[in-house]
Amino acid sequence: MDIKIKKKLNKSEYRNALALYNNSAAQEDIFISPPSADAPADMYILAYVGETLAGYFLVDLFEPYAEVRAMVDPAFRGQGIFYAMKSVLESELDDEYELLFITDNKSAAALHMIKKYHLREQQAQIGMERELARQFSTDVTAIPATDREEFLKYCTDGFSAELSIEEIEENTDFPASSPARFLLFKKGDEIVGSCILSVKERNALLSFFSITKNCRGLGYGHGAVRAVFNYALENGCRHIALNVSSDNKPALKTYKKAGFKETLRISLYYGPIQAA
Repeated sequence: MDIKIKKKLNKSEYRNALALYNNSAAQEDIFISPPSADAPADMYILAYVGETLAGYFLVDLFEPYAEVRAMVDPAFRGQGIFYAMKSVLESELDDEYELLFITDNKSAAALHMIKKYHLREQQAQIGMERELARQFSTDVTAIPATDREEFLKYCTDGFSAELSIEEIEENTDFPASSPARFLLFKKGDEIVGSCILSVKERNALLSFFSITKNCRGLGYGHGAVRAVFNYALENGCRHIALNVSSDNKPALKTYKKAGFKETLRISLYYGPIQAA
């Protein structure tokens, strides 16, 4: 058995992983989403028996969890492949994340795995809820806030900080003459986040993007960014940009998965700190 750790799949590896998923789905009900080139994982663990891909882990890192979508070819089950991949992943992450295996805890195979590898049943249930949210996160839409006070309510919740409209306007990069759209992200009947879209001619700048505290880690960030794209296009914009701190890892991952590319990196230096 050969176990490989990959940050990105090549075309052949992606086809093999998708074929493994489809083969398994043809034999039993599968409740996790398949490998997707449009929404790549942060890490891949591939298990080969000879030249055959016998299993894989798709790993998404959402602190404090490493969420894992695991798949082992039915023909190779019972040969320790799952355990081998799990051991490699644990060694790679070095206790920085808690493993959260996304599965359906109504499945007999999943319950067997939970018992055999001492995974908490609660983790599996949380994982399934996250996976369902991830699959349906495209239902997120962007709508204008009723007024600035409504926007401020959700923006403050998303940033976990007391903010004022004045502070927000001072930190938007387009001049005050540019129309600013105060947007809310809606999933069903629930508001899950907010942002400001500053518009100038056919260009737009995304700022103050946030997901509310109770809705984080459910895949809404990616859906919300897509909703912003759609809103901007519908309102005549053809270019959208944003600024983000390089140490904001969750936001960077969300934006990259949505298709943003880094075009400029700025180093800020405020000079040496003077003793009082």
